[in-house]
Amino acid sequence: KSSLVTIDMTSGRMTELGTEHSEELEAQELSAIDAKRGRYYTMGVDTTNQTNTVVMVVWNLADGKISKKVALPFAGEPFVGIGEAIDVDPTDGTIIVMGHDSSRGGHHAVYTLDPTSYKPTFIADIGGSMKADGMGTTTTYDYDEKVVYLVTAVMNNSATPPAPYFKHSAVSITDGSVTDLPVSLIMQGAAY
Repeated sequence: KSSLVTIDMTSGRMTELGTEHSEELEAQELSAIDAKRGRYYTMGVDTTNQTNTVVMVVWNLADGKISKKVALPFAGEPFVGIGEAIDVDPTDGTIIVMGHDSSRGGHHAVYTLDPTSYKPTFIADIGGSMKADGMGTTTTYDYDEKVVYLVTAVMNNSATPPAPYFKHSAVSITDGSVTDLPVSLIMQGAAY
């Protein structure tokens, strides 16, 4: 069980917002905050059914209650959150999500969601494989340029034996263009 809390930065005292929920509050790139709209977004597998559906949960920061659950077009992973990420544009509230899209051969795909209707819009297929995701995912969003930077694990099938490596990409959410970045960057964390 999980609940949102506020923390007094002087005393360190935690105060629970609302009540506990069965939805897990995730880490590892699976949460984003929209302070302007009073929302906290988390992403994970919906454990209330047997479909292994990846959902985004919208939490109200004022009262800690869940205001909406949105099914995402991603295949659930054995380890929750591996190969998935979420960001939010603080200027307009657009939500950016990434995960394995089973309709695209399990490749990593980037979608945006409208902050009012939560309707998903496909942005880009950046490749990748669910077979290499044990290495995780790193993202950051440049809201001035409307570009999401991604580090994803992909398989190099031409190696003997096949081996995973990190792919670095920049994806424009305005036109869907994908730019592969030099592997020499070797980033494991990113911030904007």
